[in-house]
Amino acid sequence: MRLSDRIRAARHRKGWKQADLAAMLEVDRSAVGHWERGEGSSPSLARLFALAGVTGVCVEWLATGTGPMVAAGDTSTAVCLGVDESRLLRAYRQRSTRAKAALLELAESELQPPPPLRQPTD
Repeated sequence: MRLSDRIRAARHRKGWKQADLAAMLEVDRSAVGHWERGEGSSPSLARLFALAGVTGVCVEWLATGTGPMVAAGDTSTAVCLGVDESRLLRAYRQRSTRAKAALLELAESELQPPPPLRQPTD
């Protein structure tokens, strides 16, 4: 399935017309039409994330055609990760069990509130 087909499928999932999707993404209806016909330029990465978010499909599926269209057990909206979050998750998944444990420990330590500042004594 091509990107143009996945964009159309995502829109149909919501029961929207091209104009509805265009309004949600703040683009011209003709842009959505071009995307769905595979004409002209493809939507930017930011637009793909927005499109996935408003239609409730997985970003990975929309962008690449891999993975599920909708997150397992999710019938409304899919989690939409930012670019940095996606990079972190991809890198984490490629690490060994030992490296994952170290990364989790580091992340959890960063999430702890900082110790209180000591007040100077005169």
